[in-house]
Amino acid sequence: MATGLLEITGTLDVDQFWPNGESDGDTAKVVVSAGSFRFQAKPSGKWKVTHAFAGAIVKRSLKSKTGTTAINAKNQITVRWQGIDAPELHYRPTPEKLTTKQKAALKKVNGNFRQLFGESAAVALGRYLAKLGKNPVPITIRTAVDDPSEVFDMYGRLIGDLYVKVKGKEVDLNHWMLRQGWAFPTLYASMSTDEITDVLALAAKAKARKVGLWKHASSALKGFDAKLLFVKNGAFDAAKDAGPVTMPKQFRRLSTYSVEKKSKIVSG
Repeated sequence: MATGLLEITGTLDVDQFWPNGESDGDTAKVVVSAGSFRFQAKPSGKWKVTHAFAGAIVKRSLKSKTGTTAINAKNQITVRWQGIDAPELHYRPTPEKLTTKQKAALKKVNGNFRQLFGESAAVALGRYLAKLGKNPVPITIRTAVDDPSEVFDMYGRLIGDLYVKVKGKEVDLNHWMLRQGWAFPTLYASMSTDEITDVLALAAKAKARKVGLWKHASSALKGFDAKLLFVKNGAFDAAKDAGPVTMPKQFRRLSTYSVEKKSKIVSG
């Protein structure tokens, strides 16, 4: 279990969330400054500003020749919210190691697919943040790690919890999404026992109350609807965004298999 803590301060543009933007319910871009990263090596230890991410490149593996910049040209970091997985708003399957012929066949049937409740989760989050009265919203990100280099995943996203101030009190937005029933609990190996316990408890309470997606949550894979696609700047209709919803990880695998099957890349 990690004993260190990385804390980042920045701002979050509310308009990035769908339908105004394209951000979903568990990933967001946060604007940061050079001195906004600080690290505490152990509990009650001294905080030190770290510049570990200045000019840093995140690679998918040690063999990768290219990577993703930790901080982009707009001074933004992409944050993947720890402990939660909101329904997919836009997921395009990207199978690897395909032949030229397979790529052409896949292109004909592929799309930017979404799940039911993907729009609802993003809208609910955006509306909650808009009520805070400021845009951009001051934000604090925290993640428990032993070394600052551990906070990014293979896609160049920082993994952590986001906090905002509401009437003088801190609110963990990751926990808010779980409490409102707009996300499934999803665990990382790097999470502490307390973090895991909190996430599961919040999800269990939302499930018991049948709020948000829990009214229709299912583990059954009943087929893939290729007509359910991401709509940029679309008109939100809550009634049309409700129905059976599985864990996003299941959906990603099902959608990938479905387009591979349709394009005859796989036959099994």
